[in-house]
Amino acid sequence: MLIDMFAALLVAAQPPGAAAASAAGQDKPGAPTSQPSTVFEVLSTTSPVTAEQMVGRWTDTGDCGDATDFRADGRFVNANGTQGTWRLQGDVVTLDGSVRIVLIVRTNDWNRISVINRGDVLGGSTRC
Repeated sequence: MLIDMFAALLVAAQPPGAAAASAAGQDKPGAPTSQPSTVFEVLSTTSPVTAEQMVGRWTDTGDCGDATDFRADGRFVNANGTQGTWRLQGDVVTLDGSVRIVLIVRTNDWNRISVINRGDVLGGSTRC
């Protein structure tokens, strides 16, 4: 899972557009989601994620029982109990656990992110 190997960031202010997303109902878990379908679309229609936005529980399956908890102290804990650390530089998230994973993470809105994995494989996650 993309998010199982992800990591935690920090929480503070809402990004621009969060109020509009909330008014549209897109800020709630389970709200309809539409992920960009190409790397070009991800990079041209999203913004770099912030550390503040990444803190919290995220799922890439829609099942919040199978979420990864990204903590403000730079640690992450997967649903299966495995743990590691994460850090954000620009829109690049590095996860260090049993293996190191480097991802590009972009924000769709406050509660949805797009992920570009190695080999330009796209994924997305939703806040729980």
